[in-house]
Parts: sequence; structure tokens; C-alpha cells
Amino acid sequence: MEQTLESYVGPDGTMRGVNGAWQALLGLPAASLEGSFFPNLIHLADHSRMLKLFAGASTSGRAATESLCLRQDGSWLAVRWEVELVGSPCQYRVRGQPVDKAVPSCYILVG
Repeated sequence: MEQTLESYVGPDGTMRGVNGAWQALLGLPAASLEGSFFPNLIHLADHSRMLKLFAGASTSGRAATESLCLRQDGSWLAVRWEVELVGSPCQYRVRGQPVDKAVPSCYILVG
């Protein structure tokens, strides 16, 4: 099973080149994520951290942080993200590795 979430994210936040790990780890088929808005998969509390991540990659070429990523079942997976600026204009290679840590119950969606 693939363990690294991989995709390219354009300057508008849309995803391309999504690999099979998104299905294996999050239950999200790669085909359904092509062209989707990457921030929609990140917990709202982590959005400012992710904006800083992309800004850091824009200035230094590479940056890393952790955030929570939404699974298809509504639960969250802790992920360590690495973002690398790979093209012009502002194309990013995004890689995420699951982090072995408990997700606080306040982050669990009920419904």
C-alpha cells in the first residue's frame, strides 16, 4: 500500500497528478481529486499554517509542516507535509506522510 500522499498543486490551489495513496490512506479516489481545491482537504484550524507552508516554499524552494487531512469517512489523519516549488508559475510538488499521533476528539466530525 502506498504510504506517501503525492500531488502537484497549482497557484490556484487545484490538484493534479494525484497518486493512489489518497485512496489507500484517505478513501478518496485519485480521479475525484484531480482538479479539486487542495485546501478543502485540510482542517480549517490548519489553513493559516498551510498558507505559510506554500509561502515558505515560494521563497526558499521547500518547506514542511504538519496538519490534519480529511478522510472520506469524515475523520482526520495527521500528516507531515513537504512542499517544493518545482515550476513556473508557482507549481508545487506536495508530499504527505501519515504521522502516528492521536487526533483530538474535538476534531472528529459528528453527523
